[in-house]
Amino acid sequence: MEKIITDDLDALLDILPLRIKRKLVKLEDRRELLEVVLDLGRTPEARFAQREVILDPHEVTDKDIEYVTSSISGFGGDNRSGIERTLHRISAIRNRKGRIVGLTCRVGRAVYGTINIIEDLVQSGKSILLLGRPGSEGLIPSAWISDLVGGNSLWANLFASVVGTFMYFATLTEVPILQGLMGAGMGNGPALALLLAGPALSLPNMLVIRSIMGTRKTLVFVALVVVMSAASGMIFGLFTD
Repeated sequence: MEKIITDDLDALLDILPLRIKRKLVKLEDRRELLEVVLDLGRTPEARFAQREVILDPHEVTDKDIEYVTSSISGFGGDNRSGIERTLHRISAIRNRKGRIVGLTCRVGRAVYGTINIIEDLVQSGKSILLLGRPGSEGLIPSAWISDLVGGNSLWANLFASVVGTFMYFATLTEVPILQGLMGAGMGNGPALALLLAGPALSLPNMLVIRSIMGTRKTLVFVALVVVMSAASGMIFGLFTD
């Protein structure tokens, strides 16, 4: 399978101040560049996956910010802009008076050829769940996950246990789902609580149990699963966190 990556990096370099562009052009691994950060009063910085590079010893000035903003289209209500006919995105940080005091220029890349590996699945018409790299931002913000199920508190374990009780896990899908949640900030205890409660119960499962055992016994069974899963998670978290 041939994979082709295009990034139009030159288009991004052209909007940067000349002193910063010159330093970037000299970097041998510039094709691995993730973003360039220009914060007023700080040195300009290039960020790569494994390192950060100071592009100039002189601090970013108002003229540098103005140079970039004058080279792109205006910012929208979300303080984001772009470069025409590319995937590059520029985010602005403003102070309380609305003045731009920082810019983050992110490199956008188009990757061609990767769909070939799952082309037969896509064309089959069946439902497909695609999971990203653990630890990267997904549909649910990482901050939410850290706030709700981070650490090893009673609330975090109970919440994870209740969510797991109502979620439906297909066989073995709980493993990559938990891996992604833990990479986004989920604690070890809540992870175990979710892992125990998820396969034990689900909403369809409860409806079937209710039709056989009745409402009262079903509620008792659900409560036991939630409490025992949360308790097991807390004990596990005490020894692993």
